[in-house]
Amino acid sequence: MRAFIYVGGSVDPKNITEHPKADDICIAADVGAYNAKLLGDTPDFIVGDFDSAKLEVPMDLTEYLNEKSE
Repeated sequence: MRAFIYVGGSVDPKNITEHPKADDICIAADVGAYNAKLLGDTPDFIVGDFDSAKLEVPMDLTEYLNEKSE
């Protein structure tokens, strides 16, 4: 088992060579949820105060997670 932590900042998906497997833990901190989505990964947990996220909490996060699980 490994842990993947998604944080804010710019991400170039072509530079990411590893993605989580089923038994890995994925955590997104604040706008790291956007980077996880950009990479096609779904966080198990999204944490933070969301002061840097440009979305309404928790509604947009709920929609985000539901969208990813469909």
